[in-house]
Amino acid sequence: MGSGALRSAPFRSVLAMAAGLLLLATFVAAPAFTHGSAANIPSGLPAFGTLWSSIEPVVPNFWGPAYQTIFPEQYQEATGGQRLVQYFDKARMEQTTASGPVTNGLLTVELITGQRQMGDTLFAAFPPSMLPVVGDPTNSWPPYAAFGAGIFAAKVGKSSDPVGTVYKTDGTFGFNPGLAAAPGAAFGSYQSDPGGRFAHNIPFAFWSYLSALPIPWLSTMGLPLTEAVWVNVTVGGVATWVLVQPFERRVLSYTPTNPLAFQVEMGNIGQHYFQWRYTASPHGNASLATGITTPTTAATQAASTVTVSGTPGVLTISSVELGTVTETTFALSFKTSVAATTEILYGTVSHSYTFQQEISTVATQSHQVNLTALQPGTKYYFAIRATTSTTAVQAGEDFFTTGGISPGTGTPRLPTVTPTTTEQPSSPTPTMTPRPPTVTPTNTVQPPSPTPTMEPRSVRMVLTQIIVRASSPAQLSSSVILLENTTADLSFAYAGSSNATTGTVQLTHWVRDTTNPIASSTNTSGPLSLTDKQTPLILSAAVTIPFVDPTVPSLAVRFSQNVLPSDYTPGTTITSPPLSNAHTPGYNVTLAFTVALG
Repeated sequence: MGSGALRSAPFRSVLAMAAGLLLLATFVAAPAFTHGSAANIPSGLPAFGTLWSSIEPVVPNFWGPAYQTIFPEQYQEATGGQRLVQYFDKARMEQTTASGPVTNGLLTVELITGQRQMGDTLFAAFPPSMLPVVGDPTNSWPPYAAFGAGIFAAKVGKSSDPVGTVYKTDGTFGFNPGLAAAPGAAFGSYQSDPGGRFAHNIPFAFWSYLSALPIPWLSTMGLPLTEAVWVNVTVGGVATWVLVQPFERRVLSYTPTNPLAFQVEMGNIGQHYFQWRYTASPHGNASLATGITTPTTAATQAASTVTVSGTPGVLTISSVELGTVTETTFALSFKTSVAATTEILYGTVSHSYTFQQEISTVATQSHQVNLTALQPGTKYYFAIRATTSTTAVQAGEDFFTTGGISPGTGTPRLPTVTPTTTEQPSSPTPTMTPRPPTVTPTNTVQPPSPTPTMEPRSVRMVLTQIIVRASSPAQLSSSVILLENTTADLSFAYAGSSNATTGTVQLTHWVRDTTNPIASSTNTSGPLSLTDKQTPLILSAAVTIPFVDPTVPSLAVRFSQNVLPSDYTPGTTITSPPLSNAHTPGYNVTLAFTVALG
C-alpha cells in the first residue's frame, strides 16, 4: 500500500514454493510495477550485490527501485565514522565495517520513534515521521508517528482471536466484526523477543507470507512493533479498509478487496525513510536522546549536527542548492521554513570556523551567499546558521574545495563541493573515505569544473493506450461492456509530496478486435506536466470501465509506479502489468504511458 508517496509495490508470488506451501502462498502478492530489475543490482561492493541476488531472483521486486547508489552515512562505530548504505524503495542496505555483513536497517523503528540511530548507543531526537504508512500521498492517517508513544502495549500471551481492531483517525480504537471475518485477519502466530519487549500477534495473511519467504523472515522484517490494526484510507482515490502491521525493518499491509495476488503488500519504507531523513526532517532538534551520552570535548560540541534553542521544529533549513565554485569563490542558496536572518561560518579546519559572513540581514525565507577572496586549491569547512526571535538552527558541517593549485604545492585541484540538506542529496562515491576531493592526474592547472545544478526540466506524462482483454470476444461486445464510457483519473507527483498534477479523461475511439478478445483505445489523455527538480516522480492511474448492466460492478483497476530521473528521456514508455479486478473476473487491463521532457 503506497504510503505517503505511492501505493506500495507488492512482492511477486513466490511461485517456486513446494506444493506444501500452496496454502501459505495464498497471501503472497505480485508486483505492481516493473522496476526492481537487474539494473538495480548494487555495484562497486560485492557484499551488496550478494545480498541483492540472494532473494531478488526468487522474489522479484523484493527491494524495489534503487533510490541512490551506495554512499556513506554517519555512524559512530563504523569504519572512519561512516557506514555505507544504499536506499531502495522497500528497505535500506547498510554495511558498518568494510568486512562486515550487509544488513537491513531498522527504518520503521526510527520513523515511529524519531530516534535516529547515529551509533550503537548514540541517538539523535527528531520529530517522528508524519508520512502516511499506507494509502495515497494525500492521506494524513495513519502516520508513522501514530504507532509510537506506547500506544500498543506488548501482548503477554498467545491469542487465537482474529484481528478486528480498527484504529480510528482520532487515535481511538474500535472493533469491526465484518473485518475480523476476512480470511487473512485470522490468527497466524505469536512472536516475541527473549525479553518480551516486542511481543505481538501476527495475522494469518502476514504469517503465511513470512513463512513462505526463501530467507529467514526475522532478518528481513524484524519483530512486529505493534498489533495489526485496520485503518480506513484512500487508495487510488477510493476509501479502502486495510490491515497494517509495522515490523522493525519493514511494514506489511493486507487488503482483502484487492485481487488475490495483491492482497499482501509491502510498504515503501526505504523511500519514506529517505524522505524523512533528507527532506521532511533533515534537522529536527537533533538533541541526544535521554540517557545517551557522547564525549563533550570542544570539538564535538562545535560539531553538533544541528543546534536548536527555543521551540523545536519551527525553524528548519532546507532546499540547499549549490551554485558555482572557482579558484577563489563559492556560492550556494537555501530556504528556511520561516523568515529568518542567516549567516555562514567557514574555515580551513573542521569545526573551527575562522570566518563568518552574514547572508540575510533582513528576515526572509530565501537566502543566497557568495564567498570571495578564498585560497585556490583549499578545502573549506562550512555550516549555515539561521535565527529568528525565538529559535536558532545551525546545519551540520560540510565542505568544498576550491580549484587551482594549493599554496606551496604543485598539485592542481579541481573545485569540489558536497551538499548539505538538499531535497535529494547527491550520491557520494562509495569509498570508506567520506567525500574525497576530486584530483586530476596531471600537473597542468585545470579550470574549475562546473558544479552540477538542479536545472528545472518540464517532465510530461501522457496515457497513450488502454488495452482490455477478456476470456471471450463476446465479453467485449457493445452489449456487455461500455468501453466508450471508460474514464481514467491520472496523477503525477514528486515522491513524498502531497501536491500533484491530476486530470480525468474520458477515453473514446475504441477499436474492437472481432477475432481476438482484445479492445484497444486509440484516444490519448492530455499531458500532465511538472517542473522537475531531478527527483523521483510518482505516476498513478485509476481506470473505470462500466458494464451495460448497471447491477454489475464496473471494472476498476489502479496502477502506480516510480518514475526515476533516468527515465526522463524522449519516448520513454511505461507499461503496466495486466491489471485485474476480483469483482469482474475474466478481464484484465494494460495501461501504456509515455514520459518525456517537455
